[in-house]
Amino acid sequence: MLYVPVPEKIRNVLGEWVLEQSYFGIIVTDEELNVILLNNWFKENLPHIFTRYKDKNLLDLFPNIKERKLDQYYLSALTGKPNFLSQAFHHYLIEIPLLSPYENIKFHQQNCEISPLFDKGKIIGTITRIENITDRIIRESVLRKKIDELKDAEQKLVKYSEELLEANIARDKMLSILAHDLKGPFYPLKGMLDIIIEDYNSFSDKELEDNLKEFQNRLIGYYALVENLLNWATMQRKGFKFNPTTFLLNELIENVRTIFHLNATKKNISINVSVAEDIFLTGDKDMIFTLLRNLLGNAIKFTSKGGSVKISAQVQNENIILSVEDTGIGIPKEKIDKLFKLSEISSVNGTDGEKGTGLGLLICKEIVDLHKGKINVISESGKGTNIICQFPKDIL
Repeated sequence: MLYVPVPEKIRNVLGEWVLEQSYFGIIVTDEELNVILLNNWFKENLPHIFTRYKDKNLLDLFPNIKERKLDQYYLSALTGKPNFLSQAFHHYLIEIPLLSPYENIKFHQQNCEISPLFDKGKIIGTITRIENITDRIIRESVLRKKIDELKDAEQKLVKYSEELLEANIARDKMLSILAHDLKGPFYPLKGMLDIIIEDYNSFSDKELEDNLKEFQNRLIGYYALVENLLNWATMQRKGFKFNPTTFLLNELIENVRTIFHLNATKKNISINVSVAEDIFLTGDKDMIFTLLRNLLGNAIKFTSKGGSVKISAQVQNENIILSVEDTGIGIPKEKIDKLFKLSEISSVNGTDGEKGTGLGLLICKEIVDLHKGKINVISESGKGTNIICQFPKDIL
C-alpha cells in the first residue's frame, strides 16, 4: 500500500502495476521537483524515506543527488530531454548502503532513467526509473576475477610448459655432451697409452718424453672438461651454497695464469695482465677462480699461435670491471646470443684441435648472475673476442 494519495492523473499516466511493483524504483516529481510518489521499491529498500516523503523536495529528500551534481539531469528532464545514468559512470543515483559490502562496492549499484512526465503534451514533472543491478555487478566482478585467475594460471602453465620444454632440451643436450664429449677423449687417450706401453722399448728418450707430455696435455684438457661438467651440474643442484669472501683479485688472476703457462707457451701466446694490486673483490673465490679459468682457457684455446691475451680489471664507481681479451678467431655475431643457452651450445675445437664441451661460457654466465653482475661478449669473426664481466664491489 502507498502511504501518500496518488493524484488521479498520475495514476492514469503510470498505471497501477508500476506503482505497486517493487522490482524497479519509481520516483515521480512535479515541475518543482517536489516528490509526488515513491513506489513500493522504496518501501522495501528505504522504509524510513518511504514513510516521510510527503511534501518533500527531491533534493532535500536525497541531498546526495545535488552533492554529486546529478540534479542537472532532472533540470534537463524538465526541458523535455530524457537522460540515462549508467552504473559504469555514476554507480548509483540513490545512496542505499549494502548490508554486506563486497570489496569496494559499498552501495547498491543502479542504472537510472530520468525522463520528463507528460500529460496531454505538457511537461508536468519528472519520472525516474531505478534498476538495482548490484547482484549482476558483483557476479560480473567475481567472474572477471575468475577469468583473471584462469588467465594467470594459463600464463603460468605456458611458462611452466616452456621451462619444461627447455629443461627437456637441456637434459637431452646434457646427455649428448656426456655421451660424446666425455666418451670421445677416452679412446684417443687409451690408444696413445697402449702405443707407449707396447712400443716402449722402441722409443728414444726424447720420443718417450714428447709422447708423455702430449699424453699429459690431453689428460689436463680432459680433466678441465670433466671439471666444467661437474661445476655446471653442481650449480644446478638445489641447496647449492654460495660462499662469498673478500680477496685480492690480482692474486687469483696470477694463480690462473700460472696454470695456463704451459698451454700458452706451447702456442707462443703471450698473457698480459693489467690489474692493480689493491683491487679487492667480494664473491665466492672458488667460483671466480672457475670463471677466470674458463675465460683464460677459452682465450688460449681459440687464439692462434703467436697471438696474445690480455686480462685487465679496474674499478668504476661501485663496480669492478674484469675483461679477458684475445686476438683469436672471434665469434660470428649470429652466435653470440646463443652462447649462454644450454639448448644452443655446441662443442667447437680450438685453433690447435683442443676439445671442449661448450659449457664454459654458460658456467661463466651463471657465476656472474650469482654475483649479481653482468657479462657481455664483444666479438667478430677473425677479429678476436673481449669478454667483460661487471661485478658489484661488495655484494654482502
